[in-house]
Order: sequence, then C-alpha cells, then structure tokens
Amino acid sequence: MNPNQRGSMLLSAIFMMLLMGGLMAGVAIFTSQGNRALLYEVLVLKARMATESVLEQKAFELLADTDAVGDAQISLNGCTAIARVGAGSTAAQMNVLAHSECSSGELTVQRNLEVEIIE
Repeated sequence: MNPNQRGSMLLSAIFMMLLMGGLMAGVAIFTSQGNRALLYEVLVLKARMATESVLEQKAFELLADTDAVGDAQISLNGCTAIARVGAGSTAAQMNVLAHSECSSGELTVQRNLEVEIIE
C-alpha cells in the first residue's frame, strides 16, 4: 500500500455516508410534504361533499314544505355541516346557505355554498 494513500478510503467512506444521509433527509422532507398536500386535498373534498349534502337535504325539505325553516345539520368523520334559510327569504324565493368545516389535527378546511330556490 502506498503511504501517500493512507486514510483516503476512510475519507471516501465518510463522504459517501454524508452524501447518502443528505439524500435520505431530502427524500423524507419531500415525502412529508406530499402527505400534507394529500391530507389537504382529502379534507377539501370531504368539506365540499358535506356542504353539498346538507344543502341538498335542506333544498328538498323546502321543496316539500316551504315552512320548513329549521336548520339541517350533518356531522360525520370530523366534518360538520349546517344549512339554513337566509334572512330576507320569502315563500316565493328562498336563499339557502350551507357551511361546512372539516378538520384533522392542525389543518381545518371550510366551505360555503348558497343556492336560491324559486317557486
């Protein structure tokens, strides 16, 4: 073995370990960001579906009976949604407002929808 090359293999091994560690840390960060984005997309979809569901429920109640002025509510899987008749609505024209909120840990998503029912 050449005396000038002593310890060069150790330096190469340490360099490779640092390089691999940096790559692993980058992959871990990238994966966690992807998981967070996926969680956000799932919550957005759940909130939208909850809002549309409670809005349809209230709209069909009003189409069956225009005096059904009580709130419609649903709550499932971390989402709550409520639909109510808006202020200033008449028997011939009603505004139905729906609001939902879905949360998971530190992330919360809200959706609002409004529909106008004319008889």
